[in-house]
Parts: sequence; C-alpha cells; structure tokens
Amino acid sequence: MAEQDKQNNLFEKMKANIRLYTKYKMFAFDVLFYYAIVIPFFLQAKSMDMSEILFLGSIYSFSIAILQPFSNYLIEKVGLKNSTVIGNIFFAIQMILLIFGNDFLIFTISQVLGALGMALKSTAESTILYESLVPLDKQYLFAKYEGLANSRYFYLDAVASIVAGLTFIINPYIPFTLTLIFILISLVLSCKFTETQNNIVKSISIKEYMHGLISIFKSNRSKALLVYALIITGTMTLAMSLYKAIILDFGISADVLAYIVCAYSIIMGVGTKLGDKIERKLRKKTLITFLTLFTASFLIIGLIGLTEINAITIFIFAVCFIIMGIIHGAYRVAIKKYVINFTTTEVRTKITSLYYSAENLGGTILLFISGLLLAVFDVALTTIIIMVGILLLGTIIYYLTNKKIGLKPEDYNLKEINNIDVKTQHYIES
Repeated sequence: MAEQDKQNNLFEKMKANIRLYTKYKMFAFDVLFYYAIVIPFFLQAKSMDMSEILFLGSIYSFSIAILQPFSNYLIEKVGLKNSTVIGNIFFAIQMILLIFGNDFLIFTISQVLGALGMALKSTAESTILYESLVPLDKQYLFAKYEGLANSRYFYLDAVASIVAGLTFIINPYIPFTLTLIFILISLVLSCKFTETQNNIVKSISIKEYMHGLISIFKSNRSKALLVYALIITGTMTLAMSLYKAIILDFGISADVLAYIVCAYSIIMGVGTKLGDKIERKLRKKTLITFLTLFTASFLIIGLIGLTEINAITIFIFAVCFIIMGIIHGAYRVAIKKYVINFTTTEVRTKITSLYYSAENLGGTILLFISGLLLAVFDVALTTIIIMVGILLLGTIIYYLTNKKIGLKPEDYNLKEINNIDVKTQHYIES
C-alpha cells in the first residue's frame, strides 16, 4: 500500500509539473518585450551600428554553442529544476547589464551570461516536460503540450511587442525594465517545479560524460538532426535580425516595427499549434520543406528590400512574412519532437544539449558572415547573398541525409535510436 501511495504521489506531482509547464513557458520560452525593440534600442539608446549588433548576436550564439556541453554536465549534477532556476537568474543578470551598461565589453559579458542561462534553460525546460510525461506513459503527447505551451508564449509576445513599441517612444529603457520583471516572474514559477530526475549523477567524471556525448554521434539519424538544426535555426536566427533591419531601412519607425513583430509572434503561435499536424503530413520531408520555404520567402523579402514600397511589394512581403512565421513556429515543435524521440533518461539531456549547440553554432556562423558582408553591402543585398547560399547548401544536405529522419519507428535500425525497442514504446515520428 505504501508503494502504491508513493506511486500515486509521484503521478500527482508529474501532473502538476505538466500543468505548471504550459503556464511557465508562456513567460519563459524566451524573453518578452526585448526582441521587438532590441535593434532600435542598440542603434538609438546605445549608439551602436548594425554590424556591431550582429557581431553581438554572434557572440551570444557562439557562447551558447560552447557552453552547452558544460551546462548539460551541470544539469546532470544539480538536476533539471535547479538548472532552470539558475538559468533564469543568469537571464536577469544579463538584462541588468544591458540596461545599465554603456560599452561593448559590458554588452559582451551580458551576452555570455545570458548564453549560459539559455544553455541551462533550453535543455532543462523541455526535458522537465518529457520526464514528467514518462511516468504517466504519455510521452507521445510531448509535441501536443510543447506546442500548446509555445503558442501561449507567442500570443503573449504579440501583446508584449505592441507594449514595447509604445513604451519605447516614451523611454527606450521601459521595455527592457518590463523584460526584467517578466524574467523574475519566470524565476518564481521555475521554483515551483518538482524535480523529475531521480537519478541525478553526482559522481560522473568529465571523461565519462564526454564519452557519453561522443557516443551520440554513432547514430546517423542524430547527426542528420544536428546538421539540420545548425542550418535551419541559424537561418531563422539571422532572419529575425535582418528582416527588422530591412523594414527600418524603408523608414519605418520603431513603434510600427513593434506592431510587425507582434504580427510575427501571432503567426508563430499559429505555427506551433499546427506543428505536429504539419510534421505528420510531411514526414521525412518536413525539415527540408521548412528550410526551403523559409529561405525562399526570406530571399524574396531581400529582393523587395532593393525596390520601392508599393501595394504589390507590400502584399508579397506579407505573404512571405506569413509563410516564414508559420514555418518558424511549426519547426520549433517538430525539431524538438525529433530530438527527444527514441531517448532514455541517460541520453536525453545530452542529445538535447548537442542540438542546442548545433543550432547556436549555425546562428554564430551566419551572424558573423552577415556582419562581414554588411561592411561591404547593404542589408537587402546581404540577405540575398546568404539566402541563395543556404538554398544551395540545403539541397546538398537533403541528398546526404535523406531517409535518416521522419521514418516509421520500425524502419530504424536499433543503433540509430539508442537501442530502444519501439514495440514497447510510444514514440511516434511519422
């Protein structure tokens, strides 16, 4: 009876985690208010130029890529809940430094600290959800709950973007202060999670840990996922900076830009809710379809940046903008489903951390390249050059990784899915 009571207590705690997760991620998927005005904030309030802003972004992405393996080692030492709490603390420190800092060195330090916070949060948060579903035998619902949680964030971010634009006109520091307040709300909520890892490893050596990381590369499926994460997320990271710069080059004000960012957040929210359905339709062509449509749409926006504003270009921009937003939201759900599928507690955080390292390495590379190109070309031409290159690279990657992702579970070799017997699991990838 005591064992049954213990089991029931565990189930109730895991259910509470799941309920809390969908609320927590509404505030904590990423920072609110910030992205709507970050570029005009650095341009106007901090007197930086566009190439410096992109280099700062590349520092942030590069820091996450480098710190991710270390952060995962820390997660295995202190647990998922504590890692999420620590990550939110680093986010708060980052925002304080951005508010009060006045030189590039301080901004660089803030980006590194924020990167460590993101490295901890990005791995720990989704794993909390998945580990909470496992005891209930409902891990197959991961994509559903993840999509729901993320969509709530994007809808809230839409409202936050409007508020950021309106308050930026009054004082550019008000949106950053609001960002800090919502980070603190995330911090309080993260303290309410129940730890899900009962087997926190406290005695693992660095050598043993690194051996576990390297073993993941034995799977061609895992390697293919990491390559796609690098190029797709890198492209999306770059696009989030460049599309705003293109809009500002048209003479659009910061408050109007905030409304456009608001619209993008709403569209992404729709994309996250549709993500699981879209992935089930496209199956093994999901990632290459996302990459091709997103890149082609942004290429067209780059071409629009070379023209004059009129009714036709505005309509084309809007269509491409909607396509990008839906794909961006759907991709976030699909890629996390692929990464966490066919994993056990022993490898789940490791492969998640490698995934985030890959995607941030992609952002680092593309932001750095774009920073160099902006020293020679304008924003629109830089966009065109990079997007054409990504389309060519994506074609090569598709042919190299075809038939490695999105298959039916029984079609995989066991070594490709961590030797998991799919007949006894609820993993669904097709």
